[in-house]
Amino acid sequence: MNSEKTNLTKHCELCLNHSINFQKGTFCILTNEKPNFDKKCSKIKFGKNLKEKITEVNVEYKKINNEKILVYIYFIIFIILAIGVFLSTYFFYEYISGILKSYISKSLVLFAIAIITFLSIGIVLLGYAFGMLNKHLFDKKANLKVKSELDSIIDLYDMIYEIDIKIKDRILKPSEVKTNLKITQKPPHFPHQN
Repeated sequence: MNSEKTNLTKHCELCLNHSINFQKGTFCILTNEKPNFDKKCSKIKFGKNLKEKITEVNVEYKKINNEKILVYIYFIIFIILAIGVFLSTYFFYEYISGILKSYISKSLVLFAIAIITFLSIGIVLLGYAFGMLNKHLFDKKANLKVKSELDSIIDLYDMIYEIDIKIKDRILKPSEVKTNLKITQKPPHFPHQN
């Protein structure tokens, strides 16, 4: 029941006739009640909210898809760096341990600190590689869910949209985004999405 009401509020968030307050949450300003309709609202009025949401979701979708190759390149680079650090640590250990077998003194403490430091650097590099990849995959999954919900609501009201997005990345400045959105009613013979 609660998730059903949440899904209904997603319709309201796209409508011009909604309002939000702390006591009621999202509600219709025409009925002054929470959304209470079966599949779609007969009083829904689309406008600026719908256009902003379509643009926001699709721009995020395009940005995530654009960064995919870069994320995988960084993942591979940091994995290679981590393996390099681990191999260097191993060879350093083999070399120094051969020397230290004949001399046991305070240099043993420095040797242990050096090994622990190199292993820590390797672990940090691995963490960065997998952290970046996991963040990308999580963001992609979350955005796909939001986009799918939005597209199914739009489809439910017999509308389709076309959006052209151009993203110009700029160094040390936010990306420049230009969009061209066209929303139209479906022709009567146009099939619904599943």
